[in-house]
Amino acid sequence: MRRALLLLVLLGGCLVALLLFAAAPARAADERVDWSLRRTDGKPAAMRDLPQRWLLIYFGYTRCADVCPTALADLAEVMDQLGPLASRVQPIFVTLDPARDTPELLDRYVSLFRAQILPLTGSEASVAAAARSFHVHFTRYQDPKLGDYSIDHSSSFFLVRPDRHLVIDFATPDLSPDEIAPTLRALLNRHPVKGEKP
Repeated sequence: MRRALLLLVLLGGCLVALLLFAAAPARAADERVDWSLRRTDGKPAAMRDLPQRWLLIYFGYTRCADVCPTALADLAEVMDQLGPLASRVQPIFVTLDPARDTPELLDRYVSLFRAQILPLTGSEASVAAAARSFHVHFTRYQDPKLGDYSIDHSSSFFLVRPDRHLVIDFATPDLSPDEIAPTLRALLNRHPVKGEKP
């Protein structure tokens, strides 16, 4: 009996630890972030150029077979669960493959998902710098099945406050929309809307 109770306690502790690891303050929590990217219409998209709302950011690429579409579908579900609070959040998709992800392709890709996702691109150097600033790891490799390269990359949603400070990251698909939305809702309710503009 004691062994059974001890096992339950240990398993419970492991589960809590996993959840805390999956949804944890970003490594550079409360650090001000910026990048030199652009919109698909060519307009600049530095942090100061984006809507003064909370940003929920995902890095990926359109040829990603399963991780990226699953993540963006989850992102859309999170936005749905936020209800009226969703108007305070701007979801963003940053391509890790600017050479192949043309502006037209990016626009078509994000339109497949319910959320009003803003796609961003840039030069190879500016995209790499943006990824580094969020500790996103990615690498290209030749995929013999495709006869072209693919990209391995880490997968997380990054939440940035309207004052452009990184708050938290959510590992995906480790966390479901049902787990992410309540945390995001609590953060939005905890902070005033002063300074937030569309």
